[in-house]
Amino acid sequence: MVAPTDILTLIYGTWLLVEQNGTSNKLGRGTSRYPIGLLTYTPTNYMSANIMASEPEFRPSWLQYPNELSDSDTDWAQVGKHTLSYAGPFSLVAMSPGSNTSGQLIHGPLTMANVPSWVGTEQSRNFKYYELGGDTWLKITSGNSTGANNTGLFWKKIT
Repeated sequence: MVAPTDILTLIYGTWLLVEQNGTSNKLGRGTSRYPIGLLTYTPTNYMSANIMASEPEFRPSWLQYPNELSDSDTDWAQVGKHTLSYAGPFSLVAMSPGSNTSGQLIHGPLTMANVPSWVGTEQSRNFKYYELGGDTWLKITSGNSTGANNTGLFWKKIT
């Protein structure tokens, strides 16, 4: 049996978004059909999530930072509409009954978020940790316990 403190040790690191699936289109509507991203959990119990569209139509290649005065607000709005980025403390709040590899994490209260209404909020995330084909995986869902949103994000550990 993996103790809760041990599962945190397994979760610490950086994860690469490999796949999104499920019946909810909520995330796909917010980022894209083919998002890319990184998720990081630190041993000091801070996290950051960065997800963005990979499709060129959502990422005008001529935009640079800092922005130019001639840049269109529409182009920058397109980038913002298809990006999700947030960070803050995180905590393990529960392990699933009878499981030593799945449970619930709370991201927050968030210190920063590109979605203004998320700053200061807590985002509940269900997780399942597993190993497959020599790789370490984390499935994250943002749905509540009733399964209202069963979109899964599959993250592969890269550090």
